[in-house]
Amino acid sequence: MSGGGGATRLLRFSYRTGRSHYLAILFWSVVEAAPVFVSGLAVARALDQGFLVGKPLTGLSWLGVFALAAGLGAVGLGQIVPRLGAVAEPLRDALVRKVVEATVHRACEAWGRPVDSAVVARLTQQVELVRDSFAGLIMVVRDFAFTTVAVVAGLLTLLPMSAPLIIGPVVISVALFARLMLSLAERQRDLVLADEHVAAEVGTVVAGVRDVVAAGAEATAAARAGRAVDDQAHAARGVAVLTSAGTLCMAVGGWLPVVLLLLAFRDLFAAGATTGEVLGTMIFVLYGVQPALRGLVVGLGGTGLRLAVTAARLLDTTDTPGTPPLSSGGRDLDVWDAGTRAEAPRTRRRDADEGASAENSDPPPPSSGRDPDGRGTAVDSDTSPSRGGQDLVEGAGVVVSGVTFAYGAEAEPVLDGLDLHIPGGDHLAVVGPSGIGKSTLAALIAGVLTPGAGRITVAGRPIAGHDPAAFTEWRVLIPQEAYVFTGTLADNLRYLRPAATPEMMERSAHAVGLDLPHGLSEPLVPGDLSAGRRQLVALARAHLSAARLVILDEATCHLDAAAEARAEEAMAARPGTLIVIAHRMSSALRAGRVLVLDGTSAAVGSHTDLLASSPLYRDLAGRWRG
Repeated sequence: MSGGGGATRLLRFSYRTGRSHYLAILFWSVVEAAPVFVSGLAVARALDQGFLVGKPLTGLSWLGVFALAAGLGAVGLGQIVPRLGAVAEPLRDALVRKVVEATVHRACEAWGRPVDSAVVARLTQQVELVRDSFAGLIMVVRDFAFTTVAVVAGLLTLLPMSAPLIIGPVVISVALFARLMLSLAERQRDLVLADEHVAAEVGTVVAGVRDVVAAGAEATAAARAGRAVDDQAHAARGVAVLTSAGTLCMAVGGWLPVVLLLLAFRDLFAAGATTGEVLGTMIFVLYGVQPALRGLVVGLGGTGLRLAVTAARLLDTTDTPGTPPLSSGGRDLDVWDAGTRAEAPRTRRRDADEGASAENSDPPPPSSGRDPDGRGTAVDSDTSPSRGGQDLVEGAGVVVSGVTFAYGAEAEPVLDGLDLHIPGGDHLAVVGPSGIGKSTLAALIAGVLTPGAGRITVAGRPIAGHDPAAFTEWRVLIPQEAYVFTGTLADNLRYLRPAATPEMMERSAHAVGLDLPHGLSEPLVPGDLSAGRRQLVALARAHLSAARLVILDEATCHLDAAAEARAEEAMAARPGTLIVIAHRMSSALRAGRVLVLDGTSAAVGSHTDLLASSPLYRDLAGRWRG
């Protein structure tokens, strides 16, 4: 996308969302331009009808008219500035929404691979740059346009024969500047890409700093980041060199008219021009043309150019499949709760007490009871979320058949040919050494990751065969770092079940051990909460939801042992299937069955059975007991 195309899209969006503000800006711009129109006329009349003919009061009166016009212009400017915020802020909000949506979309598609570090530059630098530049560009272009019209009108009123001497150089100057802008746009785009490259390279080095130090690769890492910084400096110098050429454009449009007027003095006087008219014409140049042209060159050459290039880059990098285009309608961001996407305002789920369906889509057909290899799976045949007036049934059975997954084509598989059957309503704990693949398994079952080989079925149907909107209502995945958003506690708790009553929210909060010292109306600011309280909020939210499959990926790691036990017992008592990626071995004692992963094989059984059959499990349990 060209820079101009990106800026044009932003302008169309901004105009649709703030049409009334733009009309007001146009009106007050006419008022603001009044001093320019009056300036040359007032000076000419003050000289010709006042000071030069011995009437100082008349001259002062005309200067008073100029002063009144200047005051009127100040009023106009005062009305314009606040309206700029009204058109720029919605644009900033829409861009932030678009960047976040695109980032979440890409992160979910590329789960397990490094996140695009350049998004930091887009969100913290480029969006703010577009917001500020857009408002500044409106001011610059508006000022030049209305000032030019006021100067032309003033010249035609005061001394028409001088108009070509001023208008001609201005037109030439604008044409030269337009040509310069084409080259500047390319250099500015190089600079934007260089900025992103620096953010990406430095982010990569910082993220892997322990590996860098361990491998003794500090010099290599520094050289890699240094090359990116050098490229950025080179691009910045290129922009600076071309930007300085804008001085020539200002000289042509701002000072050439002065020279031409000086050369034409004798001819103008010979044609009947008065001293006041000639001096008034010069005032139009010095007071009107020069400031407006300087603002245009500096504004478009700097602010405007950055806007065009940065806007194009932002829109190019955020126009991804699955994210809506920038539009006047806009929409709230879909918020991901630890892998579960739900739009609270759009969910139509009734409470369990009302005996209504937990989802809008039809339930999947009953399972055949056989996995691909012909082994019996005993997957729940009753898969509808609402039977007999119950919002939750036993739970969604899960079958993992020959699943292999690796983070990259050349990487060693984290899971290799894994087979696992989790009946509906089961409570399974997953244990194993750190990094063995427990969280990967959780993400695969939740549908966040896609296996490289094999398949996973939930409620008798492959994950890919489920309606995405309905599937997100069936399962909740809570990771170590729980998601809590700014709002009230009630907003956070009912996010996955918008129709929940206060009594239902209080029961779920009490069940998992979430204290309510300030009630459900307590305002939550994520940064002000402890990690443990954030986890309790997320656990209460999941407990309240209608999901039939709950996956806790070390979701209680910030709680003490007693609080963890209470939360897990509450989740286990809740109807549905529960999978716990264990943070402590005590989670395995509470589970009906335990899955042990050791990197080469998997063992499933009760705590007692595994103590007898699995050396790794005995070792883990022994170390836990001390």
